[in-house]
Amino acid sequence: MRLHLILLASLLILVASPHAVEGQAPDETQSPRAELVRQLDSTASAGGRDRAFAIGALARIGSWSEVDHWLATYSTIKENDKLAEAAELIGKDTLLRISLHDGLTDGGRAGLDKILQGTDDFLHDRQRLSAALKQLAGDSVDETLSARRTLISGGNASIEILLEAIGQGIQGNQYNQAVGLLKSFGEQSVNAADQLSTYGNETVRGNVLRVLQRLSSEAAVNNSLSAAFAVDASDSETQVARALIGNGITRDLARQQLVRALNTAQQIADNTPRDLKPAMLWSVNAQRSAVTEAASTEFFLRYRNVYDAAQRLRRIGELPISDQRQVLACDLAYRLIADPQWGDPDQIKTVQGLYPGQLTTKNLLAVMSQAKDNMPAVLGILRLLQNTIDPANPRDYLVQESGGGSSALVDLVSNPYPIIRFEAAALIHQVLEQSPEFSFPRQSFYRKTLSEMSALTEKPIAIVLETRPQVISIEESILAEMGYHVKSASSMTQLEKLVGQGGDIRLIVCKLAPPDGSSIEAVDRTRRLPAGRLASVIIFHDDTSPQKSIDRVQWQLNENRWQAKDAAGVYLMDLPGSGAAYYPVLTDQVSFRRVPAMTEVQRKVFQRLGTDALQGAQSTP
Repeated sequence: MRLHLILLASLLILVASPHAVEGQAPDETQSPRAELVRQLDSTASAGGRDRAFAIGALARIGSWSEVDHWLATYSTIKENDKLAEAAELIGKDTLLRISLHDGLTDGGRAGLDKILQGTDDFLHDRQRLSAALKQLAGDSVDETLSARRTLISGGNASIEILLEAIGQGIQGNQYNQAVGLLKSFGEQSVNAADQLSTYGNETVRGNVLRVLQRLSSEAAVNNSLSAAFAVDASDSETQVARALIGNGITRDLARQQLVRALNTAQQIADNTPRDLKPAMLWSVNAQRSAVTEAASTEFFLRYRNVYDAAQRLRRIGELPISDQRQVLACDLAYRLIADPQWGDPDQIKTVQGLYPGQLTTKNLLAVMSQAKDNMPAVLGILRLLQNTIDPANPRDYLVQESGGGSSALVDLVSNPYPIIRFEAAALIHQVLEQSPEFSFPRQSFYRKTLSEMSALTEKPIAIVLETRPQVISIEESILAEMGYHVKSASSMTQLEKLVGQGGDIRLIVCKLAPPDGSSIEAVDRTRRLPAGRLASVIIFHDDTSPQKSIDRVQWQLNENRWQAKDAAGVYLMDLPGSGAAYYPVLTDQVSFRRVPAMTEVQRKVFQRLGTDALQGAQSTP
């Protein structure tokens, strides 16, 4: 059989070579190819390794009907080791080529999927990887090499196995081999070890921190600073940490470095787009003895990094009050990023247990003031306050500072994010229900926000600034089909008035040259209003627009005068003729938001609350 396969391979090379057919008539080249296909079919019928070899050969010469036929036979094979062997014999490049071929039948594609899934399951099988790990402890060179190959092929699953074993305290050659393998996995090993050395149980942390120091001393610095002064660190963990940072570092120096690391992580997160760029997320298991991987997004990962940095700072204890508040804000922000609907009683209770004594109303207002630019944290604080304020015993400091100015809570009724200003107004209403006699600075802004809430529509708002009825009709139709409640304005003054009325404004579509000013001035006016800051602005032109005017607006846009991490974009484009023209803008709109846009259900709830609050205020003598 081996000689048979060698002869087939030689014939395959001859037939597949472009030079084999050069200068020959079609009938002279058809015979060798037909014979090769016949022999490969015969080989495949033998099953086992021969079948996989034949499929690869048939794919390389483009005999797709035969490839499809023999692939379909794999759909009934259950043994993952056989499927993995078939994948190896067919070859990765050939499997990719097969997967891209659009001529496969459902049966052939099912067989291909079975090969790919079975191979993946085989390579990441924990029992197989654990057996390979045990072989690393032996003296046999051959067994060690075989075990290393097995573990390298296991990828992230091997990282889990290796770190769990290191956390349990493996020694000697097995330990050194495991560390060497972890180094070969690069950044993913560092990220996984970072998590386990931070959140592992008392036995695990010191062992994994030692490995993290060997994988990347730079990455291990902050973990070591945290462990060296952590109130919950074991003696062995402290010794490992001191081995890297030395004995000259004081608690305050460690705290300062950890605060700097936290601020850096926050800046990175603030500038990370909220898109679907993939990332791998490592987390500890329930026993805190190992890590597990999960697919996530870079946006979520960056905010998790902020949370991790905050928890490392928190571990050292005896923090100044400003650091304690920063840690709490970062924790709440991470919870809101993970779950935008966060805030049910059980979730509130969990946070109350984690931060005893820090969730008083006064301290939460102070945290809100300190973290005023961290929108997810601000939203989390609002939801904590909703559950910690006693309506029967309200406090005037909720709406007024001791110096006479408006409180951080009242200031939020003018926040650019609709959901934040509406939840702030709802909370103030909760306070005033029992004490309607309260009078406080910026009370008119609070009432304006209630009016805005009562006028909410079921759909988000788009505003079109245009004077030509036919253009207005077209754009209104397109935007209505996209799910917007459309309002139209014929001048900048009218646009400014509509934006000033507020609501969930997502999009402003403005002609290049409004009748009472310039499109750039229109952007300036809307950006000065809270409800207009988060609205994407499209400035459009058409065949009637002078090129000089288009160029002038483009030059002004290039100045990036409205650029900010949480400000929507301003775009210059042709008059949109379909919904597809809007999609790039809407994608960008999602990416800058730190807090997701409101849902239809939320708009309905706030509309009802605003209406009820206004009616209650009117009936109060």
